[in-house]
Amino acid sequence: MDSIGLHIILVLAGYAAFLVAGGSGWIYLYQERQLKAKNPVLLLRPASSLEALDKTNLRFLWIGFLLFTFGVADGLRASTGRIGLTDPKTLFTFATWGAYAVLLIVRSTSISRGPKVAALSVLCLLLVGFTFVGVNMFLHTQHSFF
Repeated sequence: MDSIGLHIILVLAGYAAFLVAGGSGWIYLYQERQLKAKNPVLLLRPASSLEALDKTNLRFLWIGFLLFTFGVADGLRASTGRIGLTDPKTLFTFATWGAYAVLLIVRSTSISRGPKVAALSVLCLLLVGFTFVGVNMFLHTQHSFF
């Protein structure tokens, strides 16, 4: 497998893990809201505990971050001289990486947990979506794939 192929697989696998983390964050927020409203009828079935959703979120944040980090590092190595560091795709990739790094620091140091981290996971997932699709649609990039 060539290096670009490895880069693509690692980044997409990282995005998939971020999707699971963001999804568990969204479900956490929904379930918590229903519990606070004392409206258990509208809970998602089968209902996962908030603690299990929080653990799933953290696990997939780490998996996604590691895969994404290795994918970005491999992409930087493979693209030396071809795609500049000021390319919009590269800049948004660094912003995405930084957002997830901050999120993991906040979550892992117990500065915050629960609904705040779940909400940040969903927001970071929106950044992933823009980095993956929006940059190619709205900005001029040398890193276009469609």
